[in-house]
Amino acid sequence: MSYSGLTELVFVSHVINPCHFYIRKYSQKKEAFALQTKLENFCCSKSSYLLPSDILELGARTLIKSRETGMWCRGTITELIPVQSKYQRKKPCDPIRYKVCDVALLKVFLIDFGSSVVLTFSGCDHTERPHPANLQTIETHDICLFVRKPDQHLEAELAAVPPLAVRCSLKDVVPKNEDEGWGEEAKTKFLEMVNNKVVSMMVFREEDGVLIVDLRKPPFNEVSSNVPLSLKDALVFLDLARFKLQLPSQLENCTVSHYSPPNIPQEGEEVFVVVCHINSPSDFYLRLRESVESSALPEKIQEIYKQENGKNLEIFCPVEGQACIAKQEDGNWYRAQIIGLPSCREVLVKYVDYGNTANLTHKDIRRVKEEFLSFPEKAIRCRLACIEPFKGANEWNREAKERFEEMTEDKLMLCSVIEILDNNILSIELFNASADNGRKFSINCQLVEEDLASYVPGPNEIWDDPLEEISKTSEALIPMDVEAVHEGDFRSLCNKELHGRISHVVSPSKIFVQLLLSERILKSLQEEMASFYKESQPQPVEWESEMHCAVYLHDVGQWQRGQISRIVSKTSAEVLLYDSGAEETVEVSCLRKLEESMKTTKALAIECSLTEIRPTGGSTQWTATVCECLSYYLTGAQVKIIIQENAKGCALPVKILCKDETGKITDTSEYLIEQGLALRNRRTGGACLVSKEHLEVHFKQENAQLEGCNSEIAGARNRTVPEENTTVSESGQKSLKTQELLPHSGMDEVYKSPIVPEAKIFQAVVSCVGGDGTIYIIPKLFETALNKLMAEIQNTFKGLGLLIPYCWKKGEACVVRGSDTLWYRAKIVEVSGSTLQVQYIDRGYIESIPQCHLYPTTFYTGIPPFCIPCQLYKTLPIGNFWQQDAVDYLQELLKNEEVEIHVKELPDNPWGKLSISLYFGGISLSSFMAYQKYCVSIGGCMEQNRSTVLVRKGIFYLGHQVKWIFKVSLYCTEYCGVLCDGFEFFLSFTELPCLAEYVDGLWYRAKLLSVTQLVPVQILVQFVDYGTYLVAPTSRLRHIPCHLLKYPVQAVRVLLAGFRPASNDKNVERIPYSPEWSLKALWTMVDCVEGKRLSASILVRNEVTISLYGDDKNLVHLKLIEMGLAELDQ
Repeated sequence: MSYSGLTELVFVSHVINPCHFYIRKYSQKKEAFALQTKLENFCCSKSSYLLPSDILELGARTLIKSRETGMWCRGTITELIPVQSKYQRKKPCDPIRYKVCDVALLKVFLIDFGSSVVLTFSGCDHTERPHPANLQTIETHDICLFVRKPDQHLEAELAAVPPLAVRCSLKDVVPKNEDEGWGEEAKTKFLEMVNNKVVSMMVFREEDGVLIVDLRKPPFNEVSSNVPLSLKDALVFLDLARFKLQLPSQLENCTVSHYSPPNIPQEGEEVFVVVCHINSPSDFYLRLRESVESSALPEKIQEIYKQENGKNLEIFCPVEGQACIAKQEDGNWYRAQIIGLPSCREVLVKYVDYGNTANLTHKDIRRVKEEFLSFPEKAIRCRLACIEPFKGANEWNREAKERFEEMTEDKLMLCSVIEILDNNILSIELFNASADNGRKFSINCQLVEEDLASYVPGPNEIWDDPLEEISKTSEALIPMDVEAVHEGDFRSLCNKELHGRISHVVSPSKIFVQLLLSERILKSLQEEMASFYKESQPQPVEWESEMHCAVYLHDVGQWQRGQISRIVSKTSAEVLLYDSGAEETVEVSCLRKLEESMKTTKALAIECSLTEIRPTGGSTQWTATVCECLSYYLTGAQVKIIIQENAKGCALPVKILCKDETGKITDTSEYLIEQGLALRNRRTGGACLVSKEHLEVHFKQENAQLEGCNSEIAGARNRTVPEENTTVSESGQKSLKTQELLPHSGMDEVYKSPIVPEAKIFQAVVSCVGGDGTIYIIPKLFETALNKLMAEIQNTFKGLGLLIPYCWKKGEACVVRGSDTLWYRAKIVEVSGSTLQVQYIDRGYIESIPQCHLYPTTFYTGIPPFCIPCQLYKTLPIGNFWQQDAVDYLQELLKNEEVEIHVKELPDNPWGKLSISLYFGGISLSSFMAYQKYCVSIGGCMEQNRSTVLVRKGIFYLGHQVKWIFKVSLYCTEYCGVLCDGFEFFLSFTELPCLAEYVDGLWYRAKLLSVTQLVPVQILVQFVDYGTYLVAPTSRLRHIPCHLLKYPVQAVRVLLAGFRPASNDKNVERIPYSPEWSLKALWTMVDCVEGKRLSASILVRNEVTISLYGDDKNLVHLKLIEMGLAELDQ
């Protein structure tokens, strides 16, 4: 038979060395299982036992028990050493057949595994035993315990099954040092890569019964396994072997994992970028400004790869182009790609999200998990367009590279794509978008001006139009009174549009804009200042606050006009640059007196303020988060401002419109509102829209879902609420009553108070039990409104939380991303380090949450919480507070359960706890907890209950059904205290469900079987969830409540197959109801199964018949057979 080219799934069963190992075919798995079952059944029979007089012959087939697996295996005897020669190795002339009683050492080769087992007598000299470490040695006083002899019938059956272990050798590999042979490390690594794994075996040929193969990663397991693409190549790469022939240039039929290419902008597109790695101005990498989701990628990689065991993710055989995770000099792990193999234990990698490269050892690379392959590469390769090394040099000099790095390092840049070259390399013009004066200047041009580069002449050059042309175009296009602008009378231009560039952002209330019409003036002024102060030297001037000056800014290499805000020290001062609005702290050596002629031009930066928005959280100050976000997106951007109606204050009230990254025109105020960073301003005249009207402004597209939320809740209100400082909408006023404002914590002021339904009795779901015993409920009639709100929140907030620093405050409103990845309304309860304690407003429970899973917002504070905090009416916990075990008890009993609520007292404080009586399954919770000694009644006797509950503790014997077992164990003692009339009438009906009291005094579900005695009445019952029988009087039986009948019966009667009573069992004591079995057999079986974790195999389903296995995977009845209490049932 020709094996060449055959590919098959296998698993390695035994390894001696890489050129001598055994495999088993995956396709023979069922055949192997059937063979194993047949051997197990045969070896349990006494007829298979060896007798001391039986003969063992060299080369004969036998059955032997492996100590490692406990399984019976087929084997061939390969060595026999008799007792009389145990101090002397067997000679060729010695006999090859011995009686069992004369054998001192027996070596058997397992034909289905490829390994060997050595059996020795306890008294055998250890020096006479085979020494190879890969031999399994068993020392025993009786060889017969581990060896069985096959009979003729079994031998005939086994002869039809060829050996399952096939000997193999890796193709074209030899030990690294042939004189020393294969080392232990080679075998260890071999096993590490393939042990207990399904691998793909490619067969090249057969030589003398040995398959010459290579083992590879199976095609269905491309990423998640550490099986190499080629096992022989991996051993060579690890320097544990070498090839007989030269290493092939590439692997046949192998696939490697790759990252998807980066998302690149189109030609003519302008995007904000950060330069991440520079080789030269003609070869560097940049990254687009990242989204919130992808910015968490590095943290996720560190979290996984710093904790993972490296052995599970090692790459044994790297391939060029393969995706991986590689270590950097900083000790962190990053996504990378293997781009070269410089030596046998070294790889050259490129970090795909940054562009830099590194030479690493194979210990510093790991397999990439599939979740990180889905993200495209972040680093985009670029070159500066239309320039080349100065005066046509062959390469860029060091000064050009350093200057390029200086101008781009850690700065936000604006990238204009001129052309997309081969291999998706971008030819770009790069602008500094983060300059303090807000003006963007071309990095390409700057390098040329500094004589570090030269232009490449050609028809494809694309540069910005001259400022004069921009100004002329702007004057032609902007419909406005130009004279009014030059005079600074902007307020007279209400509702007019102006084009400008954002030069500096302090907050939404303080934004500085340079008009495009003023750029010509600004350029002329800067040229004049550069010429005038070029050769100037520091002057001995005593600088004071409010003095005008000329300031030299080293970062941009420019002179600008300024006014001293304050003197910081003798050598430094803080200066306001009134042509950009920025404030800078500079050395006094950079200051000069401002010439009078330069003072005549008015400040060219206009201070503006966004209208119609205000800070969130009730504060009058903008948070650092809002200011940083606004500065990040606006600084340097070209915008359109629309002047609003006159407002008092120095800042010009405006709307600012700018293009987002998709090119869409966006109102900056609306953007801040949508992101939850600002609120819409209250309307003048004392009215302010909140709640539903507030949401309608921001979520027009989803308004239909929330249209009825507030009205539905407000309609259910039956108590007064505090009148807020704002005026609610008319629809809200109709359903709300006002009362005098009651004192409450500032933390609670963020959200409205919860609403109690008008009905005194209503259904609800318990969402949580607090650590102090507070029971949080959600009325059923609120569920629809809650679901609509949750859907709205999920549509609004996507991805991760706020990833930039933010100063959280106690009581602040937010949304939190729960463990189920859904967003919930919440408020801050406690601020402590990097984690915050938050309370889920609509659920009640409190959790510690990392800051990255939160987002500050007050979008939904106008909607009252859907859960109501409650306390049990006139119920006092033992010790005046609920103990932890009582709270745990309540949590297990009530969480997510539907209950009946009886409202007893409304709280004095609208944020206080509602006093209630709670019933679950018709049972009073107060009475139940009092019976369990967790609380007492106050102000008189406990209210008359319909039921009191008993709970059987420690009954949770089925892990996945703990909840319902707990409920089934509940029983109403008062309900059961009186025997119902007519109960005796039902005794004639067998199989009748009931509740019965067991000997432990607790009640369980049962069924009536028969009346065993009439006077007094004694009834045989069976507990349906345990299978136990009991004869009980009628006083220990009760009707079963209907709701306890819905749970399925848990005890299943089964028959055990494979054995029967022993025909020669001499034990006199027999089981009365089953006399064929002895009592000793019964108690032995009880010992085998009681309290143990067992597994079953169903053989017959009609009358359920099973085979039962213990932890050791052996049939439980084998012990009875070994003790002679049972025998196999063939």
